[in-house]
Amino acid sequence: MTNWLAWLTPALSDATEAELIAEIAAGRAQLWPGETAAMVTQCVVEPQGRALHVWLAGGDLAGIMALKPGVEAWGRAMGCQYVTIEGRAGWARVLRRSGYLPVGRLLKRML
Repeated sequence: MTNWLAWLTPALSDATEAELIAEIAAGRAQLWPGETAAMVTQCVVEPQGRALHVWLAGGDLAGIMALKPGVEAWGRAMGCQYVTIEGRAGWARVLRRSGYLPVGRLLKRML
């Protein structure tokens, strides 16, 4: 198991490791590996527009936060108008400083 998979596996609740790998391999999800953390995103079309959805993140917090600017820039380049994150309640506290606001069960920020 590579580090990125070990970091992301604890966050998997709606898919198996095999399904995660298949989504990345098929191009339906994007893997963002870093030195101490990793993220997985998906570009989705929602009624409000095109969104970059952070499906999974794992590893250390500093590593995740270091990936965020590049991931968000890529989302803008792909035509995403906003980014969404669904995760544990603690993320709302951490990401509030970056302009993320709670919208239902998601955190959302315009890109």
